[in-house]
Formats: sequence, structure tokens, C-alpha cells
Amino acid sequence: MKKSLLFFPLLLSVLFAFSSSTRSVIKQQFPFLVGRYSLIQVVDSEGAKPRKEFTDTYTLEIKSNDDFVLYKNAKRIKRLYFIDLRSPLEQQENYVLFLDKEDNFPLYFYGDTIQQFYWPYSFSDNYFKKVK
Repeated sequence: MKKSLLFFPLLLSVLFAFSSSTRSVIKQQFPFLVGRYSLIQVVDSEGAKPRKEFTDTYTLEIKSNDDFVLYKNAKRIKRLYFIDLRSPLEQQENYVLFLDKEDNFPLYFYGDTIQQFYWPYSFSDNYFKKVK
């Protein structure tokens, strides 16, 4: 009984270390994406909407531990994670996938600008620029 009690914390620490080591998509493959980004434009079926039309401030942060954090008016809204998968349907190479529950979403990058259609306006092209 005593041996099994000692084995349990060891097993938990090994599992934690393994799960932490598999989460390194951003650090190993896309370190240039790390940083904070601010919404600059949204393009939907009606056309482009510049940043000045938004009453709220939307930012997102990409961290080296694969965290993808969304903020509205400086308040954290949601935390998502990047995953090391490639989409067989995607023809561009400049993207990384992030996970929300069971769904994967692409985040495209173009220099210091990123684009995704997940947040804050679903099914619209949301463009964020890296804050210096």
C-alpha cells in the first residue's frame, strides 16, 4: 500500500512532464509569432471595416508555451492552445492551427500581421498587428 502511494505522485509528475514537452509548437517552429497583437481591421461579406469603427479594444497574445490568449478591453476572455498538426485541405504554408474544444482553426501570419476568422467576429477575416 505504501509503495503504491509513493508511485502515484511519481506517475503524475512523469505525465505532466510529458504533456509539457509535447507543447512546443510556437517555441520550436514559429518563435517570431510570440507577442501581443491588436485588432486593426475586419473584412466580412460587406467589405473592410477599419479599427476606428470598433467600440471595444480587442487584443490577443501568443506565448512561447503554445498559449493563445484573447482579450476584450484588457480583460482575458479565453485561452486556447496551438497544436502541431497540418491541414490536408490548406494550400498555404504560412499558418499554424489552434484548438478550441474539438475544432481546429488556422491562424495565418504575414510578417507582423496575423489573420484568423475565429474571434472577435466569427466567419470574418480578423486582422491583428503586432504591438511593438
